[in-house]
Amino acid sequence: MTDTFNCPRCGAGLDYRGSGRTMECSYCGTKLDVPEEFWGAAEAAETARRWKRYGILFLILTVGLPTCLGLLATVLGIGGSILAVILPFVLRIFLH
Repeated sequence: MTDTFNCPRCGAGLDYRGSGRTMECSYCGTKLDVPEEFWGAAEAAETARRWKRYGILFLILTVGLPTCLGLLATVLGIGGSILAVILPFVLRIFLH
């Protein structure tokens, strides 16, 4: 996102690219404060991105991880049951 405003000292058009509350005029070198409507929108967008990442992490930890662990336990339980049924027959073949 690029927003444009004028330098208060020399009047040159400046492009704000969403990084910080202050910047330097590339024409006259004046250090100036970026208008709040520009940096406020950039900070709000960054906050929204951060909350989106937290939401994804929350879903992974509360839904994905228990689902995967439950599926693993189910597969191990079914495998154990199959092994418990087959093992006596296999042992009987090899022991006699």
